[in-house]
Amino acid sequence: MIGPVNTFGKKMFRTMKKLRYVIILLSIFPVTSTVNASELNFLYETNEWILKYEFSKLKVEPGDTITLTIEIESITKNYDFRLWITPSDPLSVDGALDSGSNIHYPELDASEIREDSFTINVPSSLTVGETYMIHIKAQSHTNARSLNQRLPWDNVETSFNSEDNSAYVQTVEIVFLPEIEIKRDFGLILKDTTNTFTITVINNGRGTANDVVLNIHLPNVFILLQGEESTQRVSIQVNKQITYEWKVKTPKTGSFNVGVTFLSSNHDIIEHSYDVSVLPWWPFYIFLIGIALFIAYSLISNSRTRY
Repeated sequence: MIGPVNTFGKKMFRTMKKLRYVIILLSIFPVTSTVNASELNFLYETNEWILKYEFSKLKVEPGDTITLTIEIESITKNYDFRLWITPSDPLSVDGALDSGSNIHYPELDASEIREDSFTINVPSSLTVGETYMIHIKAQSHTNARSLNQRLPWDNVETSFNSEDNSAYVQTVEIVFLPEIEIKRDFGLILKDTTNTFTITVINNGRGTANDVVLNIHLPNVFILLQGEESTQRVSIQVNKQITYEWKVKTPKTGSFNVGVTFLSSNHDIIEHSYDVSVLPWWPFYIFLIGIALFIAYSLISNSRTRY
């Protein structure tokens, strides 16, 4: 009699073990997004055109690159529009034309909008703490004559030069930046029991992560027993980590979404979205009982086999 019962116990143990793995797998894959924090748009407006430009970042590491996006909106008909991007040495910009300018539009119709992107290269030999300037210059003409045909009285020119206004001068700062990795451990989530959510934030970069705040977004059916929805502001040093823990409880079963948002003054926003499954408590305890029975039957079987 012991043999068949022991076989039944083994089958039940294997079945419950597979079920446990299925339950855990349902909730281990996160949806992750990173929100790039581009620098503020800059705008200069004349009677002939509007110039907008945006830098992907102005604090960069040695060897990094900056993306500069430029948009020109023509208000009236313009001719021979040219734009120059002039970074301080040794920074360089890709995309210079034979004329020396970075943009040249022979004609711009009224209400026409054009957009171009450029890469500014930051050499790896630069030192943290150094700063460099990036200047923008643009000009156009309101008549169709070629440059060598323009006369002094009809050479009407509209121009912009960031060197003439400090508000439009952009400063690039060389820094070491953090590189953030986020790990989580939610474990098995059971209805009507206290469950622990753990998030670990790791800084793998070359710079300290400043003003770090972690926000957790729980479904309405979750009750927060311990921990804060928005953590206290801290710094995370290089090769260091911080672990946050929340205690939660819910009276509902089913599939839910738990969100986590990472904020820092010198890192892009990181948003994670996790699908979690809340299970009734009784299958888990049946699983434990099954294990206990299996162990008991195995011990009894072994002891009888010996005698």
